Amino acid sequence: MIPTLLLNIHRPHDKVAQILGRSNGTFFYRGLWFTNTSFLATSDPENVHYILSSNSSVYLKGPEWLKQFDIFGEALFNSDGEAWKRHGKALHAFFNHPQIRQSLSKVLHQRIEEALVEVLEYVCRREIVVNLQDLFARHAFDIGCIMGMGFNPGVLSIEFPENRFHKATNAAMEAAFYSYVMPDCLWKLQSWLQIGKEKKRSDAWKVFDDPLTQYISIQRHKSNKTMASSNEDNDFSFLNCYLTGHEITGPTGRHRRIVS
Repeated sequence: MIPTLLLNIHRPHDKVAQILGRSNGTFFYRGLWFTNTSFLATSDPENVHYILSSNSSVYLKGPEWLKQFDIFGEALFNSDGEAWKRHGKALHAFFNHPQIRQSLSKVLHQRIEEALVEVLEYVCRREIVVNLQDLFARHAFDIGCIMGMGFNPGVLSIEFPENRFHKATNAAMEAAFYSYVMPDCLWKLQSWLQIGKEKKRSDAWKVFDDPLTQYISIQRHKSNKTMASSNEDNDFSFLNCYLTGHEITGPTGRHRRIVS
């Protein structure tokens, strides 16, 4: 298995998908005995549901997982036990709240009319070749930020500004993936020397942490402890629910936990 991964280091996701296809959706990766890199990989929907939902208390992520995916902080992706249930309950309540449906519908129509259509008309008039995957990724990113954080980064516009957050997310995910499959000693050495994928992970931390901390501080200063009004544009965001002590999330958590 090690030689196969090394030969496909430039296309790991394609190779893993190929192996999963030949293995009926599940395979066991056995690393070298001294590398601590053995794991079970599955794409079977029933297995995923069993592990992540119906029997999640048995499949704890553990401290090693937290070391490799530390950039995701204390959120649902990294939590176990009661914390996982609490985060999951809050997200479920948020996405099923009547106000989220009204707000999401309004934001979608607004972003389609004011951004997506405008950009498509602009590139059509000038016969500019565009990457549709990048275009719709920008569209989704803007909507995600509006609904999650309450602000519009405006990465979908005719200027096509650099999407630093999207690049940082990709870099962080790539670093996390490689740290999960490579021997501990290698990714820890990269982290200590600040080279390779671990250097990109550190840079991604800065891209996320500094502006988000500043933005949350501003929003916290502005917020009062009342529930967001459904008549105000873009006020019903997940961050706003935390800052205002909304019934969905309960009392506001620590500042660092909100950043996470």
